[in-house]
Amino acid sequence: LTIANNIAIQSKFPKKVGIFSMEMSMEDIIFRFVCQHTGIPINRLRTGKLRDEEIDIYEEAMKTISNSPILIDDTPSLSIPQLRTKIRKMNENGGINVVFIDQLNLLSANLPYAKEFERINWLSYRLKEISGEFEIPVVIAHQMNRGIESSKDQRDPQLSDLEQAGEKATDKVITIRHKKERGVIINSDLHVLKHRNGSTGVVPIKFVANKIKFENIPT
Repeated sequence: LTIANNIAIQSKFPKKVGIFSMEMSMEDIIFRFVCQHTGIPINRLRTGKLRDEEIDIYEEAMKTISNSPILIDDTPSLSIPQLRTKIRKMNENGGINVVFIDQLNLLSANLPYAKEFERINWLSYRLKEISGEFEIPVVIAHQMNRGIESSKDQRDPQLSDLEQAGEKATDKVITIRHKKERGVIINSDLHVLKHRNGSTGVVPIKFVANKIKFENIPT
């Protein structure tokens, strides 16, 4: 959502964004966008307990988001044919520059006898085909194995840590690694684990908790 916000709302040259969320509802996504723009805690946004001085900035944020080139679809358990049809309709209604999918393992695949890693790989290759068909980037959220969170050595993430694979079809894989003290995030890193057309490495970033967003660290 930070990426979508940056390119569709914050940019001087906004791009048209399609978000397919099978994890969160449209309402939750909009709340998070408002939180990113205002810093109002998301719990108070959900309950409507705004302070007098927050009402104007809330209304301004809602106006900005509603006028932005973002299309949100929260249909659960989409199949690949359904996803392709929806993207085609977005293209016909003004075009689309990038698609975000949350998340890979929630997509439906009619492979009743396939193992989970085979299903994930099949889905990732179909999404790569969609990217080529519509000539747009497709950004996919995908879970990592839970074991890395409980790892005592706090090692850096690897491609093999992606849950049930799915990385072979991708052009780029970026993971987020938090370092915490007493359960509080003290710093974060983006690990570029795969980059078909560029270099890999680590990029330090800052997680702004009250806005539920990531920001660059000034250099």
